[in-house]
Amino acid sequence: MASPKDSSLYISSVEKAFRLLNAFERNASKLSLTQLAQITLLTLPNVQRLTHTLSVLGLISRDEATKRYSLTTRALDIGYRYLQTSPILDRASPYLAELSRRTEETVNLTVLDGAEVVYIARHRGFHSIGVNVFIGTRLPAFATGIGQAMLAFLPPADAINRLNGIKRTRLTKYTITDLGTLQRKLQKIRKLGYAVEDQEMFLGGISVAVPILNREEAPLASLNVAVPASRFTAAEAERRFANLLLEIAREIRGPE
Repeated sequence: MASPKDSSLYISSVEKAFRLLNAFERNASKLSLTQLAQITLLTLPNVQRLTHTLSVLGLISRDEATKRYSLTTRALDIGYRYLQTSPILDRASPYLAELSRRTEETVNLTVLDGAEVVYIARHRGFHSIGVNVFIGTRLPAFATGIGQAMLAFLPPADAINRLNGIKRTRLTKYTITDLGTLQRKLQKIRKLGYAVEDQEMFLGGISVAVPILNREEAPLASLNVAVPASRFTAAEAERRFANLLLEIAREIRGPE
């Protein structure tokens, strides 16, 4: 089967530009031309042309003293436009605020992108679990309650393909990496309508999550309450938040 990249419509220079922008991370916020070439696997002349173009466009800037490049605030524009135009975020936002007020815990809204979840809204509670998560953070769906809640409502073959397409790394001693065990958990989640994740992603963090479904019962997003294991057991969190989350998810979904 031909790759989409083989199409005559595919513009490789655009892909290279985004590859360069994606090279900048929290621990690699200022990079030299050589470092950018190493990270992106592009040639130095390619990197020179791309950095010049992106600098002219205002997406990156160059420190004349260190000769290193970094992202500018204009790089926020693309992500901000997504947040501005997301129908599910627009609809869910007031419910997230209400859920945060009622629980006094951290609540999150995420969407599924391939085999990852992406955080698009977050309300921090009074009792932090000590995890540095922010808007745009990506986490492996298989190890998170918010991801499992969406995977469970995909067609089973689709969910398996996504799980098989990634390396399922053990992130804590509680992480489920075995495909059969994950499938059984997803089946249980689909039956219950919600997911409970007990420190599979982060030690000390427990999550109760529900999918927000469209009329075809496909997941649009996932909503969760995240609590510290020092204050709750998984069973206690399930008893306290599962029904409330199901209620909120139904309200966000709206009438059939």
